[in-house]
Order: sequence, then structure tokens, then C-alpha cells
Amino acid sequence: MRNLLPKRSIHRPGRPEHVGKLAVCGELVGGALATMLAVTECHAGQPGVAAAAVSCPIVDWVDLPDQNVTAGTKSDSVADLPDRMISQRNMLFAKPEHYFDPFASPLLFFRSPGVDVPPAPRELPISDLDQLSLWEREEYFREQAALRPSEPDKLGLGPSLDLDKVKRKASRRYPPLSSRLLLPPFNISAGADSILGNQATSLTKVLRQSFIRQSLGSNFGRKELTEDELATADEDELTDKRLMNAQAAEKAQLKLHDGLGLWDDSHAGQARVAEVARWLHERLM
Repeated sequence: MRNLLPKRSIHRPGRPEHVGKLAVCGELVGGALATMLAVTECHAGQPGVAAAAVSCPIVDWVDLPDQNVTAGTKSDSVADLPDRMISQRNMLFAKPEHYFDPFASPLLFFRSPGVDVPPAPRELPISDLDQLSLWEREEYFREQAALRPSEPDKLGLGPSLDLDKVKRKASRRYPPLSSRLLLPPFNISAGADSILGNQATSLTKVLRQSFIRQSLGSNFGRKELTEDELATADEDELTDKRLMNAQAAEKAQLKLHDGLGLWDDSHAGQARVAEVARWLHERLM
């Protein structure tokens, strides 16, 4: 931030040295970087990111779309996109633990990944005989696991075959109350036919939940209503709930466009870029 914002002409104690507002935007991997900056560089009372616009952001490299999602698509280039994304992930991250980092997958600031970090890929065999030996050992372990599925540890396979212990994605409170982070407004978009639409929707959902929590925190004494309490809540409580939901939806906007929804050089893509530019301009004024 110090390299991007100008310094104040007169510095006073207790006031930040730099002044101004910044906005970030990006698409796909750039959308992940913009999201990461927006949710971490937003300290209250300090210069930081004031708005973020992202298109089809890849905000969770752990939970990539399944190949089956695109089984019915007509385009081969779209159908093999999940495989290409996994290949790209392997190129970008040397170890699995790297894409489990929230700074790489910013959706993980708001929830747990739901799976353990897989072990790093083993080194490739140095000869054809080593490769053949590896295949034979793996085939032996598979046969033994089929014969004795309840004893994976005795086969040296470890706890990874224990199907009874399935992890779940658990919500995380972000930002933490003690962090003094105030999330900026987001403009999120994706294509109705994009396999990244689910990630855009998930990002919108967790951001809105955080905005509601921030609103509750700024109105000390209010209680967030559960589903059961909503059924018996009076009109004033319901009005407060609707107002907070509307404010959260305004701060984290989601738009699903026809097709892939990318910021490309097509007429529709250029119109989407112009729309986002106007939105960012309004937030920076």
C-alpha cells in the first residue's frame, strides 16, 4: 500500500502516513489474487482496499469442479476444463499444502477445506524396473485391502482408507473480531455456463454472512436470529433481519451472465468490463 498511495502533505500523530483509496479487480487466477488482497488489506482506519470486482474467480484450488459437471456440454474444450485446471494447479503449486493456504485459496479464510492435505507426490522411479516394481506393490496392496478392508493399518496403508472418517467443510468466523478488518464491497460475476459459477456463489454467500456479522457487531445488543426464532419473531425483528440481508446483498453483489461470462473482447465482454469500471468508480468517489 505504501508504494501505491501518496503520502499526506502534513503528517499528524495518530493519522496514517498515506492517504487514498484503492480498488482491485481480476478474473480467474487474477480474481483469486484480488479477493485475497481485498479480504486482508482492509484494516479499519488505515488506507487499504475500498472495493473489489472479480469475474469467475478461482478462490478454492482444493475443491475444483468435477469432470462430471461438464459431461453434458457440447464443447470438448469446455468439457476437459477441470482436467486442465488440475494440471494448472500442479504447475502453480509445488506442494499440495501450498494451495491449501488461504492466501492462495481465499475461500478458505471463511471455511475449512473439508479434506486433509494430501501427501506430496512421490518421486518418479529412476528406471523401468522401479516403475514395474511400484505397480506390483500397489496392485498387491489393493488386493489385500479388498480381502481385509477393516485392517488398512496392518497393510501399511495408513488411515487414508478409513472411509468412516469423512471430514466436513466447517464455517470459520472471518474476519476475527480482534483483527479490525472491515471487508470492502464486492462485485462478483460469473457465467451461467461456467464451471466456476459455484465458487463465485460460495464466495458471495460467505461474504454476505460476514457483512451480517459485522453489522451485528456494530449494533451491540442485537441478536442474530436462527431459523426457529424467525418463525416466532415479531415484525420489528423481522424488519431488522431483512434490512441486514438487503445491506449484505448490496455489499456482496453477484451477477450471473449468459455463457461463460468472461471479460473477453466480445461485445458482451466489453460491456461487462465497462459496467464493472462504473461500479468501481462509484465506490472510489
